[in-house]
Amino acid sequence: MLMPTLFTLFDEGRLFRFASCGFAAFVEMTIEKTGTGAGGTAALCKARGFSLIELMVAVVIFAVLVAAATPVYQKHTRHLRQLDGQTRLLEIMDLEHRHFARALTYSDDFGELGLAGEDAAISARGHYRLSAAACDGDIAECVRLTATPARSDDAALTLDSRGRRTPVGVWR
Repeated sequence: MLMPTLFTLFDEGRLFRFASCGFAAFVEMTIEKTGTGAGGTAALCKARGFSLIELMVAVVIFAVLVAAATPVYQKHTRHLRQLDGQTRLLEIMDLEHRHFARALTYSDDFGELGLAGEDAAISARGHYRLSAAACDGDIAECVRLTATPARSDDAALTLDSRGRRTPVGVWR
C-alpha cells in the first residue's frame, strides 16, 4: 500500500490538501475552511487509470476490428485498381471505333488514334499498361485491347471490338 505524504496550503482561510502517491499528485476536490476533513489522505491515493486487463481487452477488440476490416479494404482497393484499367480500356476502345469509322480498319498503334507519348498506354492512375493486337489475325476486322496489371495479384483485363470482356467476373 502506498503511504501518502500530505501537503497543505492555506489561501484566505481555505485549505487545499495535496497528497503525493508515487509519481502522481492528486488534488482533493473538496475545499474546506478549517481542519483536515473526514476523508483523510487514503481517499486521495486511489488507483487511477486503466488496469492491465482493461487495456488488453481494448487491444483485443482493436485487433478483431482490424482483422475484419483488412480484407474488405483490400478487396475495395483491388476493385478500384481494376476500374482504373477498365476505364482506360473503354476510352481507347472508343477511339478504336472512331478510327474504324474513318479508316475501315482498327489500329494497334495508339499514335494513329491520336494518343501520343508513353503515357497513352498507361491507365490514369498507373495501375495498368495497355496494348492492342488483332483478335483473330486480321486487325481490319477485330482488335483486342489488353490491360496488363502493374501488381501481380491483379487480373489482366481484355476487351475486344466485338464486345467480349475477360475476366467475366471483374467486368460489371
